[in-house]
Amino acid sequence: MKIEVGKINPLTLPSMPLAERSRLPSCPAIYFVLADDNILYIGQTVNLTQRWAVHHTRNYLQSLSSNVRVAWLECQDKKLLRKVEAALIDQFEPELNGNPRGTVAIRVEMPDELRNKFKSAVARDGKNMKDVVLSFVKEYVAQHESKKDKGAA
Repeated sequence: MKIEVGKINPLTLPSMPLAERSRLPSCPAIYFVLADDNILYIGQTVNLTQRWAVHHTRNYLQSLSSNVRVAWLECQDKKLLRKVEAALIDQFEPELNGNPRGTVAIRVEMPDELRNKFKSAVARDGKNMKDVVLSFVKEYVAQHESKKDKGAA
């Protein structure tokens, strides 16, 4: 399956109001969060219905506009999801994905049970996993640098 990223127009893809997310198809997809004609966020998932049943930013997105909807591009080859998502984020630079330039992605593998507990704890705190992990990394680096400075003294 070849996806020509430059030819994708999220505004012409099938879409559904965020309030009707339970009707989204259960397919692997790249999804776009749209408010009017603005692309707010781009993500990928192996199951669109499940992803939006628990999406951590759902309430925040609903607070942005009464016209938020989810558009999707079905992608049966799950191996392409991450690559296509990254290319589309680079192309459209949606405001809620942040600016990918000057940053790198780090993949962390952990047991499903731990990930689910972490995700729930983060959601209860009203935060997102990326920001919490970044906070942990900054704290670890600061502690390491502090130890290094003490050793040099």
